[in-house]
Amino acid sequence: MVCRRRTARYDSIARFYDWMLYPLEKRRIEPLRRLYVPQAEGLILDLAAGTGNNIRFYRPGASVVLVDTSRGMLDIALKKARELDRQPSMRFVQAALENMPFADDFFDTVVSIDVFCSVDNPLESILEVRRVLKPGGVILFVEHMLTGNLRKDLVLKTLNLLTVPTVGSSMTRRTGDLILSAGLEVIENEEVGGSFRFIRCTKPDVQRLKKDFSESKLPFETRSSPASDNSVIISRRGLRGEISETKDNQMRNSCNQAERS
Repeated sequence: MVCRRRTARYDSIARFYDWMLYPLEKRRIEPLRRLYVPQAEGLILDLAAGTGNNIRFYRPGASVVLVDTSRGMLDIALKKARELDRQPSMRFVQAALENMPFADDFFDTVVSIDVFCSVDNPLESILEVRRVLKPGGVILFVEHMLTGNLRKDLVLKTLNLLTVPTVGSSMTRRTGDLILSAGLEVIENEEVGGSFRFIRCTKPDVQRLKKDFSESKLPFETRSSPASDNSVIISRRGLRGEISETKDNQMRNSCNQAERS
C-alpha cells in the first residue's frame, strides 16, 4: 500500500520540486543521468521516477515503466514524456517501492538514481527490486551515501537537518551495505563525485548455478518456493503512457485486464 504520509508530502511539493533541487540537479545529478541512463536495456523499471528527469536520457523507443509513490510527481513526468514524444513507449505506475504490482523476474534493467536516500524501508525496497528483476538482469544504482570519510560524513549529517524535513532525503544511508544484504552481486562499484557512488549489480541466475552444480556432479539440493498469489504481469503491449494507481487490488485487477487484452 502506498504510504499516505509520504505520498501527501511529495504531492504537496510536486509543483516546486524541480525548482527546489535545480542547483543540485544541474551541477551533480544531471551529468550522472546523462552517463548511466542510456545504459539501460530491454524492459526497464525506473524507480521513484519523480518528475521524470531520467526520461530524456533513455534511448529512443526504450520501453520503460516509471513507478513512484506520488501521483503529483507522475503527472509532471507524464507531461515531460508527452513533450518529448516518449509517451507511447512508457507506462506510469503509482505504487510504493516496498510493494510493487509486478510479476517476479520481469524487468531486464532497473534504474535507481538518487532514490534510496528517501525510501521509508530501504532494505525491503531493495529486496522487492530484486524480486522483479530477471535472473541475470542489471540494476544501475547511482546513490549518495555515507563515504567513510569523517569530515565528509559530518557535513552530510549536518545537511540532514535541512533535507530530511523538507524533501524527506537522508544523506547518511548505508545503501552499499543494503545492496549486499539483499543478495545482489556487485559488478562495478565506484565513486562518481561527492558522496555519490555508481553501483552496477546483477541478480544471480539460480537456474544457471544449479546447472553448473549438476554438471559438476556436486550435491545440490533446492526447495521450490510457492508462487506468489498477488503477482501481476504487465505486458510490453500495455505500455501506453497512462498513470496506474495501486489501491488495494485495483491496480492488480487493471493490470491483469491489460495483459489479457
